[in-house]
Order: sequence, then C-alpha cells, then structure tokens
Amino acid sequence: MIESAQEAALARLLAVRPLMEEGPDGGPTDGLCSAIEDLMVVLGSEDIADLVADAVVAGRTSLDDADIYLGVAAWSGTENGASMQRTLESWLRAGDDVVRVRLALHSECYPFRDADEMVAVLNELVQRLPQFRERCAELIASRSRRPHG
Repeated sequence: MIESAQEAALARLLAVRPLMEEGPDGGPTDGLCSAIEDLMVVLGSEDIADLVADAVVAGRTSLDDADIYLGVAAWSGTENGASMQRTLESWLRAGDDVVRVRLALHSECYPFRDADEMVAVLNELVQRLPQFRERCAELIASRSRRPHG
C-alpha cells in the first residue's frame, strides 16, 4: 500500500493531463513539473518509475501519459534520471511485465550505456515478448548509427 503522502502526491501528478497541456514554449507545464518534483520529494527518490507503472496497470493513467511523466521526471531531478534509468533497464532484463517493458522501450534515453549489452538484452527480450520486435529493432538500428565516443 502506498503511504498517504505518496498517494496524495501521485494523485496530484495523475490529475495533470500532460497530453492536453503545454507550456508556452511547447514543453511541459509548470504544473506537471511541480507535481513530478513534489512526488520525488515525498518518495525520497527521483525514481518514480514503479509508481507510474503501477498507476498504468491500475488503469489510473495511460501509457502515453506515463511516457510523458517519466520523460519529464528524467530531466527534473539532480541526477538526470540515473536511478530511474537503472529501474527501466532492470525491467528490460526481466522482460516479464508488458507494461513496464513498454514504458522502458519508449524512454527518452537509450537503455544501457554499453551498446553490446543493449543489443543482447533486447534480442533476448524479443524472444520472450515478440510484440516488441519492431521497437527493439528500431533502438538497435538507431544505436548502431550513433557516433561512438
């Protein structure tokens, strides 16, 4: 059970409709950023991925909105999404939760710092969850086109 302060902060975030609201610069509204930052403070972590994924599973938010919440969260903290990225990568390694895999595959950051590890994990993932074959192939192809450095 989520603690009441965490639940209140999560409910505030889920009340923001990110696909319907844009700030004047075309980016997320201050309300979305503020709600994400409040959730991070209450949670005591910048990694909101599990709470957001659980909200999708419970039907409290959509996958599209969850993608936006996680994308904004990756850039809202002080660690540029490092702890959340570790969570997303662990979801891909496990490959046993369709919602979590879907969210991880649509993250704004490439999974895994090491390209060889990414290819190995995504190829294994496709064996378990073939519905993600196209997205995994896109990630692998686009990673191989990036300059090394």
